[in-house]
Amino acid sequence: MDITKRIKRRSLLIGIIITIIFFLLLINTYLIQTINATIYREQAAINWNSSYVLEPERGIIYDRNGERLAQNSNAYTVVAIISKKNPAHITDPVDVAQQLASILDMTEASIIALLTRNAYQVELRPGGWKIDKDKADRIRELKIPGIVL
Repeated sequence: MDITKRIKRRSLLIGIIITIIFFLLLINTYLIQTINATIYREQAAINWNSSYVLEPERGIIYDRNGERLAQNSNAYTVVAIISKKNPAHITDPVDVAQQLASILDMTEASIIALLTRNAYQVELRPGGWKIDKDKADRIRELKIPGIVL
């Protein structure tokens, strides 16, 4: 009999606590929706009307021992515009091949073969693919019309 009284008291106490929490939540909801509504509406308008660009930061990938596996670096691809429809196309493939062969570590014949294809543009692969900034700067200094990085 004593146990049933304790169970009833605990049940009543839990019921009262849940009821109080419910009414506190109800009062808080009323305060937010009616009394403080103008403040929240102004803050929301500021957030909705603002815009900014998030610049991604890519990082270095490490292995479990803390050694660097991969990192970001700029890589350039050498593209040759060979279509005569474009005013900035390559006019002399032999001259261009002579200038680029030593920089790209490719033979002149392989560059000429790429530059004489029937296409709008070609990538000068494998030597002109994912090159570093130094090679890219050397190619830019040549100022060859029709070569784009």
